[in-house]
Amino acid sequence: MSKGPSGQTPEGGAPLVGDYPVYFKDPVQDAMMNMILELSAQLWMSMDRLYALEDLLARQGIVTAAALDGYRPDAERAKALRARRERFTHDILRDLKSLTEGAASTPAGSGKE
Repeated sequence: MSKGPSGQTPEGGAPLVGDYPVYFKDPVQDAMMNMILELSAQLWMSMDRLYALEDLLARQGIVTAAALDGYRPDAERAKALRARRERFTHDILRDLKSLTEGAASTPAGSGKE
């Protein structure tokens, strides 16, 4: 992707620095934005494959769309899924949570902001 005369991408988006667009002045915020965009792209790829798998299963008569839509796990499976979801959420939010907990424990006016 090449920069135009205004330093913008051809689509008129964020200016490029090297191979990457820059969204914010703060490099940490910019890195987080790139992380979010990359995660979104990876999630879409997974969703796209999941939709294809569902379609193939339905076309071959293995599982119907109605069966997938109506699926309700039994108590044991629900408990396992809940534990996986909690771990997933913990892993995603771990660094942000530690920052907010650290900020909350720092007394106002202590000079550590």
